This record gives sequence, structure tokens and C-alpha cells, in this order.
Amino acid sequence: MGSFIHSIAVKTKNKRDLQQVVDERKEAAYVGDSVDDWVPVFPENYGEFDFAQKTSEKLQTTVFIGSTHDSDDLYFQIYDKGKTIFEYDYAPTFSSDIGVIRIGTIDTLNEYASQKKDEKDIKEILNAEAGKNDKYVFAEERYADILEMLDIQKGLARGLTSFAYDYIENSSSQKELEDSIKKDLPNLVKYTP
Repeated sequence: MGSFIHSIAVKTKNKRDLQQVVDERKEAAYVGDSVDDWVPVFPENYGEFDFAQKTSEKLQTTVFIGSTHDSDDLYFQIYDKGKTIFEYDYAPTFSSDIGVIRIGTIDTLNEYASQKKDEKDIKEILNAEAGKNDKYVFAEERYADILEMLDIQKGLARGLTSFAYDYIENSSSQKELEDSIKKDLPNLVKYTP
């Protein structure tokens, strides 16, 4: 069985900004420290895309949200000031269309990288067929490369591609997972409304 990951990165220096969003949503979320101005967020319920859009709008910032399904499929969106500016879908489990940009362009995605990437390199990350490229056997590997391309720090990217609310919530009985959370997601705290 593969991983089912749902994670958000919010562009802000102050994770306390997120407490108000959590309070308004009336659902818990795990929130980590800002790493290179990106704060990891793991909302309790599966309304993450609404959570991401509302957070982007409320804080007038950029929010990245991604989701993997059974380590095969990857879906992500980028919001800026509440508007969806990029949407990507790699879902071979559910569709013959794989590596589809639904909103935005490669240039749109490149605007959010501090160092512009070659279009060919971006297409390789987005479109490489799983199984034909050893680099992308699992969706989490593609997800990590996309996060790194967007300058979301490598340790934070590893945390965002490895955990979800339920994994974190239930980690206290699993020492190894707990240690990994502390390493990859510094000072993770649970915000409750």
C-alpha cells in the first residue's frame, strides 16, 4: 500500500498568522516553524484545498498544496492571494491523461522559483512517466522535486511529502516516525480552534 499525503506550505514568516485561519475553520491543524519563509500545515479534515485557498486569500500570500494518492497519483495547486494560479494533475490511476497542467503554464510555475528553470527540465519533472524513469517510481519523489524547484527547503519538502495529519496525530506510538517528524518538521504544534 502506498502513501496518502495531504500537505500545505504557506509563504509567511509568522506561523501565528495561521492560528486565526484555524480558528475560523473550526478544525485542528498541525503547523510547523517557518523554513525559508514557508510554513508547513497539515489540516485535520480533507477540505485542504478550501483551507489553502482561504489561507492564501486571508493572508494575501502564496500557498502551495499537494496531495498524493496511494503513491501513484499527484495533484497540486498554487494559490496567490486567494486565486488559483497553477493546477497540475498526474493521475494514472484515474485517467489516461497524465502530467496535465489544468490551470496556468510552465512559465507560471517558473515565476515561483527564485532561480528560473529550463522549460525542458520542468517538463521532465511534470511529464516523466512513472516506471519508465527510475527517478519517479513513487509520486512522492515527483512531489519532492516540484517542491525543491519552488525553493521549498529540502528538509521541509521531505516532511511535506512524507506526512499527513493522521500520520502525525498517530505518531506518538511510533518512535521512528516521531523522530522523523521532529527532524523534518521543526517545532510542529497542533492548533485547535
